[in-house]
Amino acid sequence: MVKVTTKISVPGFLANGISVGLKENNKKDLGLIYSTVPAKVAAVFTKNTFKAAPLLIDEERVKRGIAQAIITNSGCANAATGKEGYKDALAVSAALSKELKIKDELILVGSTGVIGKRLAVKKIENGMGQLVKGLRETGIEDAETAMMTTDKYPKIAIRKGVVGAKDITICGIAKGAGMIEPNMATLLTYVMTDALIDSKALNTVFHQVINSTFNSISVDGCMSTNDMAIILANGLAGNNPLEKAQARLQL
Repeated sequence: MVKVTTKISVPGFLANGISVGLKENNKKDLGLIYSTVPAKVAAVFTKNTFKAAPLLIDEERVKRGIAQAIITNSGCANAATGKEGYKDALAVSAALSKELKIKDELILVGSTGVIGKRLAVKKIENGMGQLVKGLRETGIEDAETAMMTTDKYPKIAIRKGVVGAKDITICGIAKGAGMIEPNMATLLTYVMTDALIDSKALNTVFHQVINSTFNSISVDGCMSTNDMAIILANGLAGNNPLEKAQARLQL
C-alpha cells in the first residue's frame, strides 16, 4: 500500500464514486469501475456458507472469463436478505447495464455494510445517471472512498512495469478493517491492469497471489459474507500475451 499524492489512473479504465444517500452526512457510498473494453476477469470469493447476494451473482458471471464493470455500494451489505436481496442486486446490475449500454452479464456487483438490511435500490437507480456521467480516468480514488466503511484511510496501490517493450500499469484498491480471517473475509479488493494476459494465466496467478496474501491474514477470527477479490485485465497495453507457461508468472 502506498500513499497516493497525485491522481492515479490505469489506461482504459474509468471510475467514479458518489453519494446516493445510503450513508449519512452525504458520504460517498456508490462506486464504479469501468473498462472501456471488455476485460479478462478472475476472482476469489469468501468460503462463508452464507454468501451475500452480490457474490452469488458474481460467482456465476466470472465463469465466462469476461467482465467490464464493477459497481459497489457501502452502507448495506445486502446479506441475509434472501430472494429479495438477490433480486435487488440484479436490479442494480440491470440499471447500470442500461446506463452504460453494455450487456448485463458483463457487470459485477459488490456490497458492504450492515447485514440483514434490504438494499435501497431506488436510491441507487436514481443516482446511476450521475455515477456514469462522472466516469473519468482519475476517478479511482473516489471509487475507493465510496466503498469504505470502518476504514480509517483509503487503501490504494499502483505499480508500473514493462512487458517486452510495452509499459503496463497495475492498480489495486481495497476496503476492510475488521472481521479479517483467512478465506477472504470482509475484504473487497479490485485490481485493474492494462496488461494483456491469457485467461488461464490470469486465473492461476491471481489465485496464487490471494493464497499467499489475503488468505494468510487473520485479525479477529471472524469471516464475513461479502468479501471478494477481483482483477480486470483489459489488454490495452498491447504487450505480447502473457501465458501460463511463462516462467515470469511463477510465484
